[in-house]
Amino acid sequence: VSAVSLMVSVGVANAAESQGKIKSIDEAAMTLTLEDGTTYQLSEDVAIKELKAGQDVSVSYETKDGKNVADKVEVTQ
Repeated sequence: VSAVSLMVSVGVANAAESQGKIKSIDEAAMTLTLEDGTTYQLSEDVAIKELKAGQDVSVSYETKDGKNVADKVEVTQ
């Protein structure tokens, strides 16, 4: 049973949320970088064309294979 539990827990990603100001967006690479230097790989669900440098955002993401993969980016005020 413990071997099965270990295999299941290894596949679980770390869900998290972050906030900050967009420093840059790379549409070709589907990445967003905040002013603190954190870069997020954007999922296809994120409307990248709606985002602009300088906007304050809240990013919901999971860490997968050492990368921050964002599934939701909301502009905050």
